[in-house]
Amino acid sequence: MPFLGFGEPRATRVEGLQGGLRSGAQASRRVACWLMTAAPQTDDPLVLRFAGQLVEQLGAQLYPRVTAAVAELVSNAWDADARNVWVTIPFDEKWRGPAVIEVLDDGHGMTRRQAQERYLVVGLNRRRYGATSEGGRALHGRKGIGKLAAFGTAGLLECVTRRNSELTAFAIDYEKLRKEEPTAPYQVEELDEVEPLTHPETGEPLEHGTRVRLTQLRAKHTSDDARGPLVDRLHGHAHSR
Repeated sequence: MPFLGFGEPRATRVEGLQGGLRSGAQASRRVACWLMTAAPQTDDPLVLRFAGQLVEQLGAQLYPRVTAAVAELVSNAWDADARNVWVTIPFDEKWRGPAVIEVLDDGHGMTRRQAQERYLVVGLNRRRYGATSEGGRALHGRKGIGKLAAFGTAGLLECVTRRNSELTAFAIDYEKLRKEEPTAPYQVEELDEVEPLTHPETGEPLEHGTRVRLTQLRAKHTSDDARGPLVDRLHGHAHSR
């Protein structure tokens, strides 16, 4: 029968275990020394990178409906102190081919530098630049991932923005972005020939503002069933301000 008491045999076993631990520690030190000697040395900094699939998890999965995507774009217009926002949605049309969702505003717009340092930085908290917009509005955007909401609905986002007579235009391709490896920043496509920003009712050029177009829409079709929830969402969105 095995000995289960608390006498001398237990003490003997402990001494044996301690000896084994000492021997193991010595072996570990030898292994560690060998690894330190064999491993190549480098002065490169340790960098945390993000693969393109993060866009799918933050965008397509968090914002799977068109109502959320459009509401986020309207929030951007609010934060830009826009007085007017024009939303175009192809209700009762097949969301294939040339179908387009467009959100146009007459807000401050962005310079190329602002687009690079703010809009194109995922996860940037706008409130680091202040708790209110330039016009004194309480900012709606917080997490800095709302720009990814478009990819729950569309495969391509085109942004044209104008500020201080400076026009900046670029496109973000969802499929290319989601396949990016975490080795280098994703370089957006800069657009050379774009339609000018104009007031949709008067046709007059807008001196400042932003237009976002979503194409390659993911839903097969939309219908009046989507119209009501979207209108209610945007109506509540505006009156909550």
